[in-house]
Amino acid sequence: MSSNTTSVDKREELNEYWRNRWVNGSTTWVLPGVNPFLKSYFTVLTGGQNFFEKRVLVPLCGKTPDLLWLCEQGLSVTGIEFADMPIIDFFKEMGLSYKFNEENGYKMYVCAEKDITIYQGDFFLMNVDILGGHFDFCWDINSLSAMIPDEQQIYVDKLVSFLSSDAHIILNCFEYDVALRGGNPPHVIFRNRLEKMFGSSFIYEELCRNTEDKLPEGLTSRVGADAQHVYYFLKKQS
Repeated sequence: MSSNTTSVDKREELNEYWRNRWVNGSTTWVLPGVNPFLKSYFTVLTGGQNFFEKRVLVPLCGKTPDLLWLCEQGLSVTGIEFADMPIIDFFKEMGLSYKFNEENGYKMYVCAEKDITIYQGDFFLMNVDILGGHFDFCWDINSLSAMIPDEQQIYVDKLVSFLSSDAHIILNCFEYDVALRGGNPPHVIFRNRLEKMFGSSFIYEELCRNTEDKLPEGLTSRVGADAQHVYYFLKKQS
């Protein structure tokens, strides 16, 4: 078995792991409302510029209310999610209707009332043509950390290919002693690894770091192992 096949097999195992958690309702990472760090750092994400109708990508979006909140700020919002259950739940819970389209093997859920589109499919097989062009911003919460370590670089390369030449990203990473917990996601990512994966074409800024006892109320998912949650701002240099 080739290393590539092994990687794909691991990806399928991970997809099945997340699919089962959606089906079983074991979704402790899902916030009941908008992520408070998104509200705190929204002006950082957009750079204080005229962002009306600019495009923001939310990879592995699940059913996060962040999608609607970002749209209500004036952005054109695109989510990517491989499971259909959280997508349908998002529209139902937000009180929104959608139009369903399928082409070239990808399913699209297009909101009827808001500028929100969610693509159901394999993130790794997406491209800018399928997604309708490049993105100005990316709100990546837990997505990179959810990737198995062998595929984190592949994920980053694919994500970067979706972005415009001066795009902004906010993402969070988890830091902990791997000897203190099992190998399930979210996986540990220290800053030196983050910078190695994204490379010198980005400017990096640590926005904040919090031990789990200092997290805002509502952030219920806990990693343990004395974990720290670190939020980073990345700016792509053209």
